[in-house]
Amino acid sequence: MRPRVILSNAVSPNGSLTGYDVDYGVYYPILLSYRPDAVLAGADTILAAPVEIPPEEESDRTKRPATPGETRPWLVVVDSRGRLSSVLHFYRRMEYTRDVIVLISDETPSRYVRFLEDRDYDYLTAGKDRVDPEIALHELYQEYHIRTLVSDTGGTLDTVLLGAGLVDEISLVIAPVLSAQTDILLYQPEPGTAHNIPLTLKECGDVGEGYVHLVYGVNR
Repeated sequence: MRPRVILSNAVSPNGSLTGYDVDYGVYYPILLSYRPDAVLAGADTILAAPVEIPPEEESDRTKRPATPGETRPWLVVVDSRGRLSSVLHFYRRMEYTRDVIVLISDETPSRYVRFLEDRDYDYLTAGKDRVDPEIALHELYQEYHIRTLVSDTGGTLDTVLLGAGLVDEISLVIAPVLSAQTDILLYQPEPGTAHNIPLTLKECGDVGEGYVHLVYGVNR
C-alpha cells in the first residue's frame, strides 16, 4: 500500500515552472485544502528556494516535542546525496509542518547519516544508489501512516513520480504569465523514454488574481 499522491504545482500557460513570481497566497491555500499528511520536496527544490537561511541554533538539534492531536503535515525531503545539512534546521522550524523526514539511499554518505542521527531527524532508507519512490511511499504509508501526500517540488521529481505511475491526481495553479524561461517543465522525461500520460479533467475554476485552478485525474 502507498499514500494517495497529488502532484501540486504552479505553472505558466506555456508549461514552465520557473522564471516568474507566484502568488503563494493563492497557491498554498489550494495545496493545504487537500489536508495532506505529508508534503514532498526534492533537494533541488529546497536548495533553489529564495529564502535566507539563518544560522543553526542549539534548539534546532532536537526533534520538536510531540503535540497531542497534531494535524500539520510532515515535510518529506528526498536527499540521497546528503546536500541539505546546511538548510534542514530552517525547515524544521516551519510553523506549517510538524517536522522533517529525510529520504536517503544505501549510497548516502555515512557522515550525512550521522548528521541526521545526531540531530534526531527521522529518515528512511529507500533504494540502493538513489531513492526509489515506490519503496519510499510504501514505507511512509507503513511507518508514518501517511495516507495523503502532496508533492510540491520541481520537474525532475515530478517526472520520476509520473513516469513510475505513482501520481493519482494533478493540481495545477495556472499563473497569468507566459514565462520566458522554459528549461524546467512539469513533465520532462529523458529523450527515448517519453510517453504520453492521459488525464481526465476533474475540476476547473477561477481562483482570483488572474489564476486558474485545474485538477486532473491520472488515467492508469
